[in-house]
Amino acid sequence: MAIPEQIQVPLNMVEQASSQIAMYRGGSSDLRTISAGLGEISYLIERDPGIEMAAVDLFSAAQALTASEPVCSAVRLRRLLAEATSRFRTRLGSARAAHPVDAGTDDRPEAKAA
Repeated sequence: MAIPEQIQVPLNMVEQASSQIAMYRGGSSDLRTISAGLGEISYLIERDPGIEMAAVDLFSAAQALTASEPVCSAVRLRRLLAEATSRFRTRLGSARAAHPVDAGTDDRPEAKAA
């Protein structure tokens, strides 16, 4: 199944931050980006335990890699992060939009503040 269009932007944010962390260029700001992107995606789709677990796995792997030193033992963590990111993207293929998002119906707090 195709990933719902409205989650492409937050998904891209998550994947870019994940890539930065995997290349040891990321840090706490990238973890915050992943957290924000996952939260946005969670808001935009119907609840799905499989997607939720994939999101937890992705964030946990990113967090573990951020806390590690760039040494050979971190190769395993990099692989786990890549697999978790891929699994999350795959799970999103079954996602269904929970909230229509367009200029007139976006009821998120950050949208109202804009």
